[in-house]
Amino acid sequence: MADSHPLIVPRVRHYLTDVLKVSDDQRLAWIQHWLGAGLQAMETLLAEHPASGHFCHGDSPTIADICLVTQVTPAKTFNLPLDSYRRVRL
Repeated sequence: MADSHPLIVPRVRHYLTDVLKVSDDQRLAWIQHWLGAGLQAMETLLAEHPASGHFCHGDSPTIADICLVTQVTPAKTFNLPLDSYRRVRL
């Protein structure tokens, strides 16, 4: 999660469009790629970890759930389909 978040912040998005001159479609593909990579890593971790429950770590929210929200929310903002991420959806 920590390695995908910095890649979608406004500063990076502006660099992509203002300096590298990528199109809006290319920028969206960039964002969706990196958000998807982070969510897939979290999905795999939650699927394999025996302590996973209704929340990331058991049946009560923890700091891990707060961190997850910071990735799922922009995924929704940037129209990344979440159907394949059963454990990370809000």
